[in-house]
Amino acid sequence: MKFNRRRYINDTRVQIRYALLFVIISLIGNILAVTAFNLLALKQLDILMWSTHISITSTDELVRPVFIVVNVVNFVFVAVLLGLTGFLMLKKTSGPLIRMSRDIRKITEGDLSSRIALRQKDDFKDVADELNRMTGELRERFINLKDKYEGLSGSLLMIGKDISKKEDSINDYNSILKNIDGVETELNKLEL
Repeated sequence: MKFNRRRYINDTRVQIRYALLFVIISLIGNILAVTAFNLLALKQLDILMWSTHISITSTDELVRPVFIVVNVVNFVFVAVLLGLTGFLMLKKTSGPLIRMSRDIRKITEGDLSSRIALRQKDDFKDVADELNRMTGELRERFINLKDKYEGLSGSLLMIGKDISKKEDSINDYNSILKNIDGVETELNKLEL
């Protein structure tokens, strides 16, 4: 069996999607800040140009209040957008993880018929598919062990009933030993 290394938790598509979202939000915030600053600064300069009395000694006195207000508003706007984006990203990833955790708990309690059910577009869908495949293989192994156990139990009952016939009992005994070796081989595969 060939194993390819897979990246479940650090999926580059998910990382790129979230990084692009962060960059786009930051870029929009910066564009809005520069635009607002330019508009407000031009308005302030226009007011100053048409006033009859100029009481400022440098452009710093004129532009600093506008610069501070625009940057504070921009900071709050971008912080709210990034907080909202972080909340949505957390919600998008925590939902599938919570469902996976609930279903895995059922499996660890012994319900090998349980499956991890995620929607097609959910994150961690590939992890859930691999866990479902593993659970299916475990279920098949336990079904095989159960069948072998039932066969051994039936053989032991037959030996108990047919104890008077020695030759049949010896054949049944050898058959049981083969079955026990088969069960032992299956148990060794499980690496308990």
